[in-house]
Amino acid sequence: MSSGFEQNIKEIVNGNNNLAMIVSSFHCLSFDDLLKHITVEFKNNISEIVDTPEFLHNYHVFLYELVDKCDDIEFINGVSLSLSRQINLVKNLIKPYNKKEKAKDEFYVKLIRLKSDLQGNQTYAENKMFALYENDDVKVMKYIIFVLKDIDALFNVITTHKDIVNVCNTSDQPIVEIVMRYVIDNLKDLTENEIDYYKRVLTMIFFRKEFKLDNDKYDELMKELDYALLKEKCNVLEYMKTLLKRYNGHSLEDSSIHYSSVVLPPVEERTDLRDLDTITLDYIRYPKGTKILYDDALSYEELPDGTIYLYMHTPDVGEYIEIGSSLDEYIQKVGLSRYSEKDNRPMIPYNIANKMSLIEGEDRCALTYRFHLTPEGILLGVDYIKSIIKVNTNLPLSKAEVLIRDKGYGFNPLLKSLNRISKNLRKMRHERIGNRSKAGLIMDETNIWSNLFVAQDAFDRDMLFPYKNLLVNESDEYPFYIKEFLNTHNINEDAKILLSTILSTKPRTYFSTTPRGNHQFDKMFYCSTTNPLREYMSLETGRLIKDLIIDEKGNEEMWEERIKDDCVRCSEQEAKVKELYKTI
Repeated sequence: MSSGFEQNIKEIVNGNNNLAMIVSSFHCLSFDDLLKHITVEFKNNISEIVDTPEFLHNYHVFLYELVDKCDDIEFINGVSLSLSRQINLVKNLIKPYNKKEKAKDEFYVKLIRLKSDLQGNQTYAENKMFALYENDDVKVMKYIIFVLKDIDALFNVITTHKDIVNVCNTSDQPIVEIVMRYVIDNLKDLTENEIDYYKRVLTMIFFRKEFKLDNDKYDELMKELDYALLKEKCNVLEYMKTLLKRYNGHSLEDSSIHYSSVVLPPVEERTDLRDLDTITLDYIRYPKGTKILYDDALSYEELPDGTIYLYMHTPDVGEYIEIGSSLDEYIQKVGLSRYSEKDNRPMIPYNIANKMSLIEGEDRCALTYRFHLTPEGILLGVDYIKSIIKVNTNLPLSKAEVLIRDKGYGFNPLLKSLNRISKNLRKMRHERIGNRSKAGLIMDETNIWSNLFVAQDAFDRDMLFPYKNLLVNESDEYPFYIKEFLNTHNINEDAKILLSTILSTKPRTYFSTTPRGNHQFDKMFYCSTTNPLREYMSLETGRLIKDLIIDEKGNEEMWEERIKDDCVRCSEQEAKVKELYKTI
């Protein structure tokens, strides 16, 4: 071990060194030499750094002081690049560990801590780097928001550079105020698509935990919105006011709302499907202690002409929770259930959701999607049914995989029939079955195709509907536009990092009333219907189908505004949860 490296680090942490003294203490001639030296020494001493708690702590503090004492953008950028290399070294050491080793190995735990510390140091370096050039950052942000108008590019920028949502211009206007004032001033000239776009921009910014708005600025914007609403009542102004109110309200974690118990609604005028053999299949890697909820169940029926009915049953949550109730407002804020160690929270409080969960042996009000299919899986028609069902058994995926081979099991014919149609549905997606288990195939395909079939049916009906789009940006126009922007704006080299981030933009899902297709599924139309206990959009889609198709209430005008706002809000909520699971 290079004891001199550890000693130098310790002396710098315990001393009061300026940056020049730090450079000379390592016998380096320049900042560049210092960064090269640190990178090499880290690689040579990584095991000792991890195994020595004091060394680990001191190294973290040393990196923080290195950035804190410097206002040279090039040097800070160099620190960030050096940290990237160090993080990759740690990741390579983490890769070989299997699940069992992770649970026992102390060195693995220390590696995880080191990776977390290094990432924290890198974030601090990036934030300081952008803070040094906030005026140029405003130029770039305004270019992305008002010129490119690319929501995925913006999302990628504010996810990669988290504090950029608080960037201010020379008149102390935060970027969120610039956008809100633009919408207010240009309201009459904005198209419907532009209004939807700016709603998504604002929602995305407000949903960032890094976003901050001081009380004076909050009061100023609220007064301006109230004044604008006096002149003209319109949805986008109301929506911005709702965002402000929610931002200024209590956090969901601190909510202490108490709800009355949920009871089974009257079952008159519901189709009784309790005689159908019905099962649930579930396999999700929940964190320890998470209580399971069942929000989709399956039935299968063969008809005399050789065609089949595939039933997808979901809890009729809209029958239990009224639109606009305090509970509805609460779950609308949560948006999606979170099941991770970082954030473990169901969308609907468990004691309430459990009363709707499709638990075996209990009567439940359901919204049933009945798909009329050929044996090959071709859709002949869709029926929407307000039903009452009773699940026969809640099957874990592993248990179903055993029972599908057990001819003596009572629901073996049902499992085999579901597996047969699932194979054909997989083929229709031109995707290999591979090593997927039989039960896993059933769960995958019935969920996927329920959403594909319903979305296609909604399109065929030419009805208002929230589609779940996922596109791949195949355009090569960004480099041209970026060059054009650079030719007309004199910004510093380091702020250009924000623009380069656009080029690495990854596609993400978003909801819209305009169907654009989903590239994961051959660009077919897709939606969200099968998780109403966990996803607000699934709940809303069920409500809309029941209201406009089953009950034919004709509330298109009410739903037009409501579902468009749902699309905006739920797109950003889903993106936040995916970010939590690092699957963006």
